[in-house]
Amino acid sequence: MTTREKYLNDLNQQLTKYGSDLSNLKDDIKNRTSSDFAKTFKGAQQAFKQAEKAYESIKSAAEDKWEDLKDSTAQVFEELSQSFKGFGNLSSKSLSEFQEKCQEALKDRVQRNPLATVLVVWTIGYILGKITK
Repeated sequence: MTTREKYLNDLNQQLTKYGSDLSNLKDDIKNRTSSDFAKTFKGAQQAFKQAEKAYESIKSAAEDKWEDLKDSTAQVFEELSQSFKGFGNLSSKSLSEFQEKCQEALKDRVQRNPLATVLVVWTIGYILGKITK
């Protein structure tokens, strides 16, 4: 296998992986209400389409043009990778927001029922104490 064939094979594998990930995210977007998630998804779709075009261009390029296209193709695939990293940032943000909501709900519950909270905590402590002895 030549260097070119190996490079094209690697690009094809990356495209297949990103295509699969994009398909999974498309199913997940139905469950999301965040406009940030939808924007990031559309950006990833556009980056994926550009990567497909770049792959097809370099695949069909003549040997003398191949090296020139290699750098631009690498840049397009890097942009595709970066667009998928945006989902990680959104997930972290979503988890932080969820944690804050849970903390707030717990705080409200303790303020509304302090005696019940103390009894629950005491009972859990008592049971754990009996188990560990």
